[in-house]
Amino acid sequence: MRLDLSIELLQRKGFDLIDTICQFLRLLCVTTHRTKES
Repeated sequence: MRLDLSIELLQRKGFDLIDTICQFLRLLCVTTHRTKES
């Protein structure tokens, strides 16, 4: 039971982390595109 619970918590934290990384990468891509255009 405890193992299942910890895995569930890890997955939730992992999804939050992935979401943060995706947002960061999106921002990075936008910034690089702007630099290339100008």
